[in-house]
Amino acid sequence: MKKIKFISLAILLMFLIKNPLLAEDDLFRQPTNIGASLNLNFNMHSPSFSYPINTSESLLFDKNANSLGAALGLIGNFPITDYITFSGRIGYNMLNGELEKDNYKLKTSLSTLEITPTVQVYNLFPIRPLYLLGAIELGVPLSKKYNINDNGTELVPDTDIPDASFRMALGLGVGYTFKLTDKIYLSPEASFRIPFTKVSANDAFKSWDVPQLRLGVNLTFGIGGDDASMEESENRYLNVGMSEVRYYDNNGN
Repeated sequence: MKKIKFISLAILLMFLIKNPLLAEDDLFRQPTNIGASLNLNFNMHSPSFSYPINTSESLLFDKNANSLGAALGLIGNFPITDYITFSGRIGYNMLNGELEKDNYKLKTSLSTLEITPTVQVYNLFPIRPLYLLGAIELGVPLSKKYNINDNGTELVPDTDIPDASFRMALGLGVGYTFKLTDKIYLSPEASFRIPFTKVSANDAFKSWDVPQLRLGVNLTFGIGGDDASMEESENRYLNVGMSEVRYYDNNGN
């Protein structure tokens, strides 16, 4: 098993450094580009906490719940090499959901200001514009409301979740970049977010996290020169058709 892991790592490093199966002229290249990102979120709430509804009774919310949300913001892609692109993203991320226990429902309005440094790896496969991504999602809580009702009767009105946590998650995914023009790029993308932190650090909500599947598209616009066109320009030269050039100073030398 250790030998298999070592061989797999060696192959991956070989591709990251230089893929010998791909000709240099066939590599996917893009200039620095910036634009907008729009995503559909599939939020997967995973709770396991007891919430006291009175002095003698508590509700155990331990049933997973799914919900839809959205994430939108700005994105900038900065190629480092032909294989590695750094991508910086900032935006608004919705983590809303509804937890149920018997006839009780706990509704949440969760959202964060998200800052996500990302690394995209291109040219690993014969499909050149296909890329893998790894990211660290950092989220500052914006909205953190919740309420609880029983068959439509409100037990807890809208109030803030106490000690709402800073969100940190690992993002892993895949995308494909379409080059629409020399300066316009469209990138469908899918990623899965694995949270390192809980929704709240409070004892009443101490075991509740939100993994997330994200499907989206990025529309970006180039703001720098295309590497391919730059290389082509560097290879051009002027042939003036002269065998030698002579110069004389004022003394005739």
